[in-house]
Amino acid sequence: MKSKRTKKMSEEEMQKQEALAKMKEYRPPYGENMIRIVGAGAIDIETLMGMAEEIIHEDEVKEEEKKRTGRGRRKKDEAQEEVATRKVIKIEREGEDKRYNEAKEEWQLTVLEGKSAVGVDVITGKAESEIMIRVPWLTSIGDIDLAYAYLQAAKRIAPWCNIFMDEVDDKAFEVREENKIALMTRHFMNMKSLVERSRDGFMIAVVGFKRDMMIGEEKWKVSQDEEMEAIVLMDQFAKIQWEYKDYATASHIDVKAKDGEEYTARVVSNSMDTFFGVCQHVVMMRGGNEVKDVPIEVFEKAVEGCKYYRRVDCVQFVMKKMPEAEWNELFEKVEGKVIRRPKTYLLRWNPGISSFKIETYKMLTKKYPEGFKMNWSVYEWEEAKEGDRYYMLRTGDDKAGIVWAGEFLSDPYEGEDWAGKGQPRHYMDIGCWRCVDAKVVPPVDLEKLEKEIPSIDWRTGHSGQLMTEEEAEKMEKLWKGKGKGEKGKGEKKK
Repeated sequence: MKSKRTKKMSEEEMQKQEALAKMKEYRPPYGENMIRIVGAGAIDIETLMGMAEEIIHEDEVKEEEKKRTGRGRRKKDEAQEEVATRKVIKIEREGEDKRYNEAKEEWQLTVLEGKSAVGVDVITGKAESEIMIRVPWLTSIGDIDLAYAYLQAAKRIAPWCNIFMDEVDDKAFEVREENKIALMTRHFMNMKSLVERSRDGFMIAVVGFKRDMMIGEEKWKVSQDEEMEAIVLMDQFAKIQWEYKDYATASHIDVKAKDGEEYTARVVSNSMDTFFGVCQHVVMMRGGNEVKDVPIEVFEKAVEGCKYYRRVDCVQFVMKKMPEAEWNELFEKVEGKVIRRPKTYLLRWNPGISSFKIETYKMLTKKYPEGFKMNWSVYEWEEAKEGDRYYMLRTGDDKAGIVWAGEFLSDPYEGEDWAGKGQPRHYMDIGCWRCVDAKVVPPVDLEKLEKEIPSIDWRTGHSGQLMTEEEAEKMEKLWKGKGKGEKGKGEKKK
């Protein structure tokens, strides 16, 4: 009987599982608030929103008056001029997020310009002469201001209406300042509970109407006092929605690396001001065909002190568009391997003078019919990279033409002069695939090359010539379908 072997869970994995279980069990101290406005008559949403705008403006003017010296009408006029009216804006939900239920209720998400983080739902259609105001369990102070302005607006439009909070039906909710403070305190306590939870090692995402905010990481705490931090985060939650509302959102890529590592990467190209959500890697792009995929820690180290970079919470950040010269400087500064669209090179081989003899070629193609590896000198080596493609042109005899194709298996490196003349040489390891029989004229021969790609001098030139994209495309069409060999295991040094 075979014994069953079980993989022992590491201590770190056990801690992660326990943390996940605790987070799933988490419940905020207070839930969302559903406030019913009953008997107000047929108040439409636009009227309610317009009156709420007026009330919020009045309150902000009063606050501005308190800050000013002087008295009387002049002080009030100055405050009126200083305070712009904040708009109450409808946010359109899309797809499944647009809420309708069996009772034909319609949910309209509304936000207060510059102040909302999550928004407030105005719900109509449940019953005649009834409007419901939904306040999510976690909000900003601006969201509470908006919700309360709706209640004040209803009372101003229809003073006879009744307002009920949550499931309480036997006692009307009084629209008084102390009740507003009590409502705000409940939402403050919810934020404070998240701050406490994050200090237990949790990374927590709170969802805004436009952008999420992340809470966590001790080094990014705004205050050691949990209550103070909760106040700051309620304000920051709203700022993230509005301060970066015109920023593009960095696209994300789910990557599975060759070693099996899986991670989320965000793409930055310096084309516009960009907001970066949670990621483990950053993919930097330059010039449309050069890419660096680097861990977020490496990127953050490189942008330390950069005036175009700004953290917005414990993990998310923004990048403002910078002058191209400074972007190129940053691209070079970030430690990482450049990945770019492969370039195509033309290598030349004259069996009569090369140290790689025709007999060696015959032996390798016979021994490794699927392909072999060796190295080769490359004249235009400065831009060549591992992964670039090449075509090998045989010259100097009656079998001239493209005899194999392949790719560079390394970056350029210096080596001794193969010709023994003491000249500096740069070599690259190359894979040689789909090789043509040494005894025949290649299908892509000299005559065909000169006819189809006349921009290249096929009879003279150096080995390692960078081809233009147009030349490379034409060559690929000529070569396509020639041979069916795959990468082989043979290896031979030239």
